[in-house]
Amino acid sequence: MDCSGNQITKTITVDQSGKGDFTMIQDAIDSIKENNDQWVKVHIKAGTYKEKVEISLYKPCVFLEGEGKDVTTITYGDYDCVINATQGTSPIGFITAQARGSDNDPSGFVFRKGFVYGDGQVNLGRAYGAYSRVIYHGTYFSQVVFPQGWDPWKFSGRE
Repeated sequence: MDCSGNQITKTITVDQSGKGDFTMIQDAIDSIKENNDQWVKVHIKAGTYKEKVEISLYKPCVFLEGEGKDVTTITYGDYDCVINATQGTSPIGFITAQARGSDNDPSGFVFRKGFVYGDGQVNLGRAYGAYSRVIYHGTYFSQVVFPQGWDPWKFSGRE
């Protein structure tokens, strides 16, 4: 599935204050039709969203976008995380692209007690800055994960 290139055809806004299309991320994802073949962006307004977010295998073209690492947080007490990385005919992809502003910035992505599976090949992430941080703790990686695991992108030597 190539999702019709890189063009986003629809944007859904999630805003806890009620000024968006939905107040919960999962409700926005549930509104997307199954087997969608074009990119749908779910724009998540600033706030801390305490909910379990599940994106079905049958909703392949979904892009989540927050308003920034310092203002948009998704958290949930259940530590099981399942990532279905399906690349199809695309070149090697990336699960994450995290950015921190400095070595002292406490932000990062943490995936705990999960599974990464799918088809094709993906890197666990790529640097989106000189101080990127992504942690996969107690996570099972299937053969879909490219052996290198991480792409330093423009920041080689800082892995």
